[in-house]
Amino acid sequence: MPVAACASARKSKALSASEKSTTFRDIAVQLNMHSEIDQWIAGRVLAIHRRNGGALTSVDLRHRLLEPALGLDSLDLAEVMAGIETRFRVSVFDGAAPRTWADICSVIQGAPAL
Repeated sequence: MPVAACASARKSKALSASEKSTTFRDIAVQLNMHSEIDQWIAGRVLAIHRRNGGALTSVDLRHRLLEPALGLDSLDLAEVMAGIETRFRVSVFDGAAPRTWADICSVIQGAPAL
C-alpha cells in the first residue's frame, strides 16, 4: 500500500474524501518525481514526518535535509540514510555532503552500488 494511503488510513477522520483517495504515486506525479529513487525518498520522509505528528501531504525534494517544516530530527535523518543504504546499496555521505533531498537523489542516481 502506498505510503500516503497508509497515513490516510490512520488519519481518516481528519482528512477529506479527496485527500483519502490520493495515493503517494499521485503526489509523486504532481511533483514530477518520476524516478523510483525520488518516490522512495519522498515516501520515507513523508512517512516519518507524519509519524512525528506532521500534516504535510507531499514533500518537496528541494527542502534542506533538516528543514523545520518537515519536522525531522537527526535520528530521523539517520533512519532515512540507513534505509537508503539498505534499499539502494549506496552511501550518500562518501563524497560532498548533500544539503537537500534532491542532492541525495542525485548522489544515489550517479553512485556505484556498494
